[in-house]
Amino acid sequence: LVIQPLAGLVIVPVFLLVLIVSRYSSLASLAASAAGGAAVVAIALLAPLSTGYLFYAVAVPALIWLFHHDNIGRLLSGRERKIDFRH
Repeated sequence: LVIQPLAGLVIVPVFLLVLIVSRYSSLASLAASAAGGAAVVAIALLAPLSTGYLFYAVAVPALIWLFHHDNIGRLLSGRERKIDFRH
């Protein structure tokens, strides 16, 4: 959001929608990071931005997914905890 604020127009709604629908914070983070990376790539290609933005748009989501590998395993096995919005 700091490097490319326009990407926030994609990241925030994706995160909130996935979180509300699935109730999985980790899944919302993964979806938002992928959507944000794609948004930054699109912005970098449409605007005359440095190739550093393209590197950032690929590297940061990849790191987020790497650091979520335990969560991904729990999501796939059905053991990831859901957020309870009732409280």
